[in-house]
Amino acid sequence: MEGTIPEEKEFCKGSQSAGRDEKDSHVPRSRSRKMSAETGHLAHLYRMLARPEAPPARVSRVTTNYSGNGVAGPSSLHASLHESYLSRRCGPCSQQASFVSSPTEWLAVSNISEVMFLFPCSEPPGSKLVVQEKMGEGSMTWTVPTKLLILLNERNKDLISRLEELPKLNEYYESQRQSLTTDVRDMVAYYDARLAEAREIAEENKISFKKTVQKADQELEFIATNLHVQRLAIERIRRSESSPSVERSTSDSHAQANLRVRRVSSDLTSGDRKQDESECLRPVLSLLSPKHNQASHDMITVGAPSAHSLRFKTGGLHRQLSAINPADIRLSDVLRECIRSSDDIVPRVESLHRGLKKAMASQNVKRIREVLQSIGKAIEDSTRLEEQASLVQSELSTVVAKKAVHQFAAEAMPVKEYFDDAVLPLFSLDGQHDVFREDSSMCFILSKVGKFFENWTMALNRARSYINFLVLKVYSEVPTLVAGVGSVVHRRDIVFSQALSALITGIASRLQNLSTVSTTWLPMTLTQGYLVVWESLLSTNGDEHSMLEDMYVGVQLLQHVTMEVISSRRFGVNITGQLPAVHVTLHMPASSLTNVPDKLLGVRCKITPCLFTQGVNEKQVKADWFGDSKLQDEINSFSHSVLSRYVSMYLDNLDFYIAEGESNAASGRVAAGLLKKRAVLYMGSLATVIEAKKERNIDILTCASQACLLFDGIRLVSCKSAKDRTGMSVTLEEACYLTNRFDLPPEKFIDTLATLRSDGTRLENTRKNIGTARYAFHQMQLKVFPKLLRPPDGTYGSAPT
Repeated sequence: MEGTIPEEKEFCKGSQSAGRDEKDSHVPRSRSRKMSAETGHLAHLYRMLARPEAPPARVSRVTTNYSGNGVAGPSSLHASLHESYLSRRCGPCSQQASFVSSPTEWLAVSNISEVMFLFPCSEPPGSKLVVQEKMGEGSMTWTVPTKLLILLNERNKDLISRLEELPKLNEYYESQRQSLTTDVRDMVAYYDARLAEAREIAEENKISFKKTVQKADQELEFIATNLHVQRLAIERIRRSESSPSVERSTSDSHAQANLRVRRVSSDLTSGDRKQDESECLRPVLSLLSPKHNQASHDMITVGAPSAHSLRFKTGGLHRQLSAINPADIRLSDVLRECIRSSDDIVPRVESLHRGLKKAMASQNVKRIREVLQSIGKAIEDSTRLEEQASLVQSELSTVVAKKAVHQFAAEAMPVKEYFDDAVLPLFSLDGQHDVFREDSSMCFILSKVGKFFENWTMALNRARSYINFLVLKVYSEVPTLVAGVGSVVHRRDIVFSQALSALITGIASRLQNLSTVSTTWLPMTLTQGYLVVWESLLSTNGDEHSMLEDMYVGVQLLQHVTMEVISSRRFGVNITGQLPAVHVTLHMPASSLTNVPDKLLGVRCKITPCLFTQGVNEKQVKADWFGDSKLQDEINSFSHSVLSRYVSMYLDNLDFYIAEGESNAASGRVAAGLLKKRAVLYMGSLATVIEAKKERNIDILTCASQACLLFDGIRLVSCKSAKDRTGMSVTLEEACYLTNRFDLPPEKFIDTLATLRSDGTRLENTRKNIGTARYAFHQMQLKVFPKLLRPPDGTYGSAPT
């Protein structure tokens, strides 16, 4: 059954488990280094094909630096290797036959490392798996923080502007205004310095990504640590029964396909059974396990979003926010909404005034009616603004226990008192007032409208002045909400920037890898938004406990983000709105949108983020001993409830999703039944392992991973540095993917896992970060590690984390 892991075994000692022993290896390393690149690797590949029982083999490793245009493809070595190999074995190389190494644009990724492997495959007999593991640096590492810092400083500068607009106040509030203005100005200068440093690094290409040893650097605090995209591309090839050559498998084995048809045929009606079985089966397989013969799987690896530069003496965001009175947070929310409404309504009124003048000048009756309806809605919003201001005042009263009332120098009158009753009916939405009455001339109406807009603008300006005073009162009474250097707001901005960078990288990568998603993905995304399943391997002891607190809040904040994809000349991103409710517009070239459905373009999609965490190292052992794993249990339980709501909505709408994606009604009904059973099974398994509260239980992570795959979610993996524990988790998921979806023999699982860890790209990731290709583990540490997360001998040792 998909989602299972082969029985745990002890890793073989020494070089045998890693495939390093020259006695067992078919191309000794010392010899292969002396061979020419293409000739040596092809000879290696041919020998592996001639000996089906040989251990997994590494074919080649190449690191390629691509230009800054965001176009990324495999190296010429890999292209020539694969094309030459398939040409000799299969005849002329078709576009499908070169699936693993076909050159494609890979936006948001640069400096790509590639490794090719040849693994055994049990179905069909004698077949092989050509596997390409690619790892590239996320270019969003620099783009998103610079865009976000500009937006954050606009927020801070707007606050300064509001404070400066206030008239002369009494001594108490004047002192508060000066103090608050100074704090926010310092924050603006600090953010400007971080922005200049990030821009300088990005423009001069000083460093291409933030290394793990730089995670506490103040000048890089908004930058995501070690952000990379990991892609596993697989192609199944098989031997022809009539010749010893190797050919690409274009479909599942007939025996396996017939077995699956017989298994699902009982769910069909007698009329449906008369349909061609292969036609019925194809969409079912596409929905459950897409692309069994060709597939690719992406994962985003990044250091846990956390404010390392601010240290952890007072804990992380979750603890710091918990210390704030919930009424203060609610007050901040209603104030932010009031400010947003105030900022929106004034330009709307000015635009409507210009539009009405233009429509009346042209005497376009239809256009005049449309503008008048818009004005009616704007009037309702203006009245609602007064209600929002009253709500802010009410919430403030609950926060501040009876204090002396400080007289405001310029009391604002209610907005509605400025409306002219003689003109207001002209803007009624009930349609009973005809603007063009016999006793009304255009000049009369235009003159009345002009006076109305003058009074309306005056009222809104006075309302803004009153709201500005409320801003001062709120920040004076609740100083924890002030955006100062080292404040809770500062920490939140840092964590959100790192989390958003990883999210956008994941979505950009997904949009370029839609060939393996099910047919329900598009309608599901349009209705429910992007599903994001984030895995954490942080422990709940020491500083990592605080890092997890930061990460927990950062991931939750992503639920306020909306994402829109549009076609553009160049790849880029734009961020608008008020943090955390920002709107991200992802600009993608038309050439990279060939597989993206038109229905998705220009549509705002929500984000549903889930975080599942499980500490696995010796620090987690200490936390378990002293009962300090409550945060871990809380996060997993909360995320399970979020994922359950998403899945419940998915199942409620499944018939609609399948109808949108499938033209075959019979196969759609079969697929719906199987998907529902699998969804219930996966979510039940996930709930069981979470409730078990077993120490260092990686079943939580594997179950969450399988649920993410089933619902075509975006997969992210983190530990403190995204280097060592993350490398172990990523390779485990890759090996499970090969076993569950590509029939890698279970007895080869451990050898494959060791090969991916010793010869794959994750070891290269350690070299890029610390200068040495070595996982930062020691013997005592590994004694408490789950067996499936232990690296092969010879690949680990003392190193910076």
